[in-house]
Amino acid sequence: MISFVEYRVHRSDLLYLIVARGKKKKIVKSLLPILLLLKLKAAALIPIALGGLALLAFKALAIGKIALIISAIVGLQKLLANKHQSYEVVAHPVHSYGHEEHHDHHGWARSGGSDLAYNAYKPSE
Repeated sequence: MISFVEYRVHRSDLLYLIVARGKKKKIVKSLLPILLLLKLKAAALIPIALGGLALLAFKALAIGKIALIISAIVGLQKLLANKHQSYEVVAHPVHSYGHEEHHDHHGWARSGGSDLAYNAYKPSE
């Protein structure tokens, strides 16, 4: 039985490692230009993106300043304007509907509505 420490490298394993290293170098040689182009593209696009972000921030700052100036102008106009207010008091007529009659029963013992509604159904005595 071969243990981990006593492992011997066979000839076919060495040959496989050499071939694998050669393929690895070939892959690295073909991928290196592509990776460099991606890095160059990122180096060109990042400043453009940051410039666009700076332009957007400047635009928001300018709009904020314009809104502040407009609100200050409106506030000063209202503060310095002549305060001319007139109040008109309109007297509404008081109506009396003739609710002067007094009943001896309280609100929970009302029966006036049911008397009126079912008057026709009561047998006359």
